[in-house]
Amino acid sequence: MKLVPAWTMMTRNAIFSARNPSHFLEVTALFCILLASGRGARTNTAFVNPQNPRNGLTFTSSFSGTSQHAGRVTVNEENLALPTGSGLYREFSRHAWEKLQSSGLFVQEPVEEECASNTAPARGLPSGSVVQMEVQALRGSLPQVAYARYALLETLKAGNDANVTHHDGIQVLNLVIFPSTTTDLPVFGADFVSLPGGKHLLLLDAQPMTEDVHYEHYWSDWYQSNHISEIFPWGGDMPEAVQRYVSSKALWTRMASSEDNAGEKRNPVIIIQTDLMAAFQAHLEVYIQLLHDYTDLESKDNWSAEYLDYRLTNDPARPMLKSLYGEEWTERVLKTVLFPSP
Repeated sequence: MKLVPAWTMMTRNAIFSARNPSHFLEVTALFCILLASGRGARTNTAFVNPQNPRNGLTFTSSFSGTSQHAGRVTVNEENLALPTGSGLYREFSRHAWEKLQSSGLFVQEPVEEECASNTAPARGLPSGSVVQMEVQALRGSLPQVAYARYALLETLKAGNDANVTHHDGIQVLNLVIFPSTTTDLPVFGADFVSLPGGKHLLLLDAQPMTEDVHYEHYWSDWYQSNHISEIFPWGGDMPEAVQRYVSSKALWTRMASSEDNAGEKRNPVIIIQTDLMAAFQAHLEVYIQLLHDYTDLESKDNWSAEYLDYRLTNDPARPMLKSLYGEEWTERVLKTVLFPSP
């Protein structure tokens, strides 16, 4: 199936304008990729997805820069200081990294400096505002776990208030934990995308790598106690082509700021900072526990090699990244950070 960008030239209503939700999700298939750029550059997004009334996603690769530069770019020629404060999902990445680093399952995996971060001017916001991206990685220290990494993209509005949480512009977190390719463990995927105009796409799942999902009961209590179906209405059916990569306990929802959900209890940003944070923390705890409990080290047949090869070979962001940063930088990031060989 040919994968194409599902959202291009991000306008106010682009994300929810698809007339046929089924087709919208099918063309976005297996990826949730957000590309944000500065002057003269386009903003394109393609979405990852799964299928059925419960789906998670796999992974979001997020990059920022200008089309005139390959590699890292600076904020501007005047060397203005970067804005302070944090993006909407900074606390999610901070919490997750602290948990993973203290779990006894990982050791630090250095990311080369050129691939670790990138910054570009943010269009449509006051001068000095930026879109910045950060990537970090951990290497598994036990046989059952291979790799963890996150990509965090934040739009930071110009200012020097270190306590502010920015939620204007594009905000993205993609956190993925890959188990060993010889196990039947699922891939942990947290993919949170917030777009200009108050549109939010939220997916959280333990994605199956085999037909046998004997571990899925781990999330039964999580699903009920966090009121997933009530707080996070199902975001739409997913294509059959990716059904096997989706669990029955996935959180997949779309939210939008509007008069209909005005007020603190229904404000999407408040839901993200409270209910989603609680669900995310608890889901991660369960996944870490599953990794600790897993003792069957006999090699298993699974879909991981096919999954990783397909993702690397068919990543729809590749042409856009090449146009922004050049072929050499793009291939280095894809192969050494986002889809490293097992």
